[in-house]
Amino acid sequence: MIKTFSTILAIFFLAQTSAFEFCENGQVGESNLRLISIDDMLKDNSKEWTWSTSEKIEIEARVENKNDESETYILEAIFMDGDDEIIIAKDSDDLKKEFSLSANERKSVSLNFQIDEDTEEDTYDLYIKFYKKGSEDEECVENSEEQIKIEKIELCENGNVDEDDLEIKGITDEQDDNEITWEWKPGSDVGIAVDLKNEEYSSRTFVVELIMFDENNKEIIFTENSENPSKEVTLDEDESDDVKLYFTLSSEIEEGEYTLYAKAYDESDENICTSQKAESNSDPKIITIKRPQRKVAVIDVSGPTEVKTSEKIDYKVIITNLGSKDEEKVSVLAYNYKLGIKEIKEISNLDSGETENLTFNFAIPENASLSKQAISFSVGYEYNSRLDYYESESEDEDSIRHYITISQGTAEEEIANKTITEPTQNETDIPTTTISGNVVKDSNGTFNWIIAIGLLALALTGGYFFIKPKKHKQPKHIEPKITRRYTARLS
Repeated sequence: MIKTFSTILAIFFLAQTSAFEFCENGQVGESNLRLISIDDMLKDNSKEWTWSTSEKIEIEARVENKNDESETYILEAIFMDGDDEIIIAKDSDDLKKEFSLSANERKSVSLNFQIDEDTEEDTYDLYIKFYKKGSEDEECVENSEEQIKIEKIELCENGNVDEDDLEIKGITDEQDDNEITWEWKPGSDVGIAVDLKNEEYSSRTFVVELIMFDENNKEIIFTENSENPSKEVTLDEDESDDVKLYFTLSSEIEEGEYTLYAKAYDESDENICTSQKAESNSDPKIITIKRPQRKVAVIDVSGPTEVKTSEKIDYKVIITNLGSKDEEKVSVLAYNYKLGIKEIKEISNLDSGETENLTFNFAIPENASLSKQAISFSVGYEYNSRLDYYESESEDEDSIRHYITISQGTAEEEIANKTITEPTQNETDIPTTTISGNVVKDSNGTFNWIIAIGLLALALTGGYFFIKPKKHKQPKHIEPKITRRYTARLS
């Protein structure tokens, strides 16, 4: 009885094993062929053997012909869902490739295909078969299975409507700040165009929204204001429009690879909805976020834009370390030559991705020109502690010019805001000279009166100059760059 049960069990496992052997007669001719390795080349996917619908995939197989003659061979990929073979590629012909191998030649052979957008989200088994063309029954080898995970991002609650009704025809990078498409830097300005066409619906307003996912397909906050960019557009039937959306990429976003999707839906009926991965279904893109090695920038300046002479004003300044390296020390400069403003604040230990808030306080001069002025806020970084100077300064695009319009303050306001109060002088403040002693009318009397009058005139003249208002000196020209000190070194 036990022997019979063992035999049945052995037959069962043999049947299960043979069910997943795809060579016609099982593996044969292993002395002539060799399937060395199988690799996921991570073409559009950022995680090995984890794919999403519409992604472009590349599988690379390392094979060897151990025959003494050149032959033609075939490499084939097979996907299984349990006991059933399935097709997950948009074009099944892409899962099979014919090629030649010389005698004793090794070669890397790639299968390039795109995951069908209708593929169900699940885990599948992948098998690779390598055999001699026309002689599969004599020379055929295959690998052990790889587990493939298919992920699917559904942005529309009830799925996308038919493309014949509403379609996103493309999503493009407008290259606002970036020189390379789909390669962005934290804190940079990004422009995206979404080509939306209303194929069949009557005139209505659609909301177009951008959504970003990390390499684990987790939705992330990616803008500086923590909101997904969105815009409304009204389209008639058979009308299309390039909807432009602009945003500032978060200065705190991590380096890595991301995917961007656009979603469009009827503002009155979200069941009328469609979505697409950038750039298009036939050409999906990975967004690469890279930080420069060293970069600190002024992100925002907030404060009054209308000011009066003699007024005291405060400005809130936000700076961020956009570089990949921590900064030991950072200097922030507020500057305007005509207003005599030059204030520097220093920050210690500004880590990569860290943001710091500062407050600057100024007083507008009493005699300031009634005009529009710009206060420049810039930074110095890459501090050299040995030489005590900053090796890098912010470029124009990393600084902010905050414009103010100056108007005349009232006399009362100027007195209230005056930082240095000059003493008020009147007649009692005028220095006087007291002449003492008896005045004798003699031959020297006239001479004495002349001397007295001269001393009094001298005293009055001195008093005039003492009480005369002092003129404001024009501030000396100060260069807007942060002062550097250089020390000569012996080579």
